Amino acid sequence: MLDKALAQLPDSMRDEHGKLHADRILVRTDSAGASREFLNHLHSLGLQFSTSYTLPVPNERFVHWINDKDLWERVIEQDGYERRDAWVIDATKVIKLHGYPAGTRLYLRAEPLHPGAQASIFDVDGHRVTAFLTNAPRWNVAFLDARHRARGRCENRIKTLKNSGMGKLPFFRASANQLWTDLAMLAMNLVAWMPLAILPAGHDAGTWDMKRWRYRMFSIAGKIISSARQKRLLIPESAPESPLFFTLVEGTARLRERWRNGHLAA
Repeated sequence: MLDKALAQLPDSMRDEHGKLHADRILVRTDSAGASREFLNHLHSLGLQFSTSYTLPVPNERFVHWINDKDLWERVIEQDGYERRDAWVIDATKVIKLHGYPAGTRLYLRAEPLHPGAQASIFDVDGHRVTAFLTNAPRWNVAFLDARHRARGRCENRIKTLKNSGMGKLPFFRASANQLWTDLAMLAMNLVAWMPLAILPAGHDAGTWDMKRWRYRMFSIAGKIISSARQKRLLIPESAPESPLFFTLVEGTARLRERWRNGHLAA
């Protein structure tokens, strides 16, 4: 998966010899990517990583150290504002790491338990403690925590993929399910790139998921007519998302014109 992801990076991420600019690449994974073999492989490629980590069972002294929030720093949210009830700390010197790449550090994050969440041995003071590993050269713990948690967009992509059809495979034949999977991937990629490439920055629809696109945009009724040897699509002006529809049409036309003029790669 890593090799396939790196192969899709644009040419601007490589030098004249085709070698990747490793210092510009960050690999983020959940705890499944925290294996020593995988992280050592990333380190050998010169790549930065930020991966979730499953904490070992702590001893009593370690639990009391977690409770002392005076040693921790406040968490910074994605919008840059400080959160008052969540903390993060560098715990590399307290929890020793063995077999991981040189320079790997361990960070802990503590935040209140979500409603209905089941407490574990770490949640002794009513806070859920999670961890992540990174070999980043920066030491700003709040920044590193916010950067790691930005991988939540990956979970949104997975949810979008399931809502595109991958949630269920409807056929008995593997070849038919493979075609179904390809179509679901195409739909997910179109919905993922449409806000990035067409919509203006900061547009509200840029954060919509697949279900919202389906019910707010893709369900708009229209009528195709022919006039003056041209086909036109008529959209009711009273449709709730008609302004967004015309914004997408205009953005697509601009994108196509840029491609025709050679400003975009094919």
